[in-house]
Amino acid sequence: MKKLNAHEASLIKEIIDENNATFEMENQLYNVSMIKASMKKLPKEACTKKQQRFEQTKQNILNGESFSIDEVVEMMDCGAL
Repeated sequence: MKKLNAHEASLIKEIIDENNATFEMENQLYNVSMIKASMKKLPKEACTKKQQRFEQTKQNILNGESFSIDEVVEMMDCGAL
């Protein structure tokens, strides 16, 4: 997920406010839509343990070691990858 700066956010809001959720850029059509993302807060200790596990999994992937698809999906869901 990309965090938008103030200028980028204002452009997206302008597109949405004008009911022009579909726009063209470089001969490609794009559609802006809202999705609900869960933003659960974990206790600090749980976050630290998860981050350590994610970091180890990242290193395993970079070193060509084995990993599970579930680990990668979980890391992507949490924004770690």
